[in-house]
Amino acid sequence: PSAPDIEVKRGTKLNNAFFISKGVGCSGCNGTPLIDYDASTKTNKPGRYTYTVTCKVGECDAVSAHGRLRIK
Repeated sequence: PSAPDIEVKRGTKLNNAFFISKGVGCSGCNGTPLIDYDASTKTNKPGRYTYTVTCKVGECDAVSAHGRLRIK
């Protein structure tokens, strides 16, 4: 999986489409990304946070990666 470091302005709405537009994703056997982050609090409080991307498809084992999210 791809989990790049992302920087956003305070108040930015976080959703899967946002993360995917910033380069979060899966490739090859790993299919569609499942993105885990705390959308309710992180966009309102400046700081650095971690998010997790998990990719799994069919018989392939689930693979995870962690990225950093910085709220300015």
